[in-house]
Amino acid sequence: MIDYQTVDSPFYEANKRFLETCVANLSSFTFEGWCNAYGYDVEGRSTIKQIEVFLQLKKHQTTQNGMIVPIDAHDNTELHIELKALNTQEQLAFGLNWFQALLFGKQSDSKTEIQKKLSTFAREFKVDQLTLKNGILKLKVSNCPEKPEKVFNELVAFFQD
Repeated sequence: MIDYQTVDSPFYEANKRFLETCVANLSSFTFEGWCNAYGYDVEGRSTIKQIEVFLQLKKHQTTQNGMIVPIDAHDNTELHIELKALNTQEQLAFGLNWFQALLFGKQSDSKTEIQKKLSTFAREFKVDQLTLKNGILKLKVSNCPEKPEKVFNELVAFFQD
């Protein structure tokens, strides 16, 4: 259940409307988290054709201290998706920094069909990080311009064939 921290604010209304649309479009998920005028942090779980799915939507604001004139806050959004129990033992990594590359292995070259599809997907949706290892796919998209349900549905379609 999402805890809507009601306040009379157009920012709150926009955040609430966004989350309600996501919940309606992803009806197979159970969601929990919070939403207020400053942002939201909501997690959803589901099982789709024996694939465990975890989805997280985050929005928060960062502010910068201006020396003379205050600087406006910046909205930062994140979409995290994790798919478990995939029928693949392939490995793939995109968007890793040098430290993560030490832990997870170097960034992959796209060689197989699924790797090529995921590589195209990562470029199309501007994915920050994507790892596929031991049947678990994790990805992160910052400031996602697309609707989260569109990103999710397109990703899941790769593994339902």
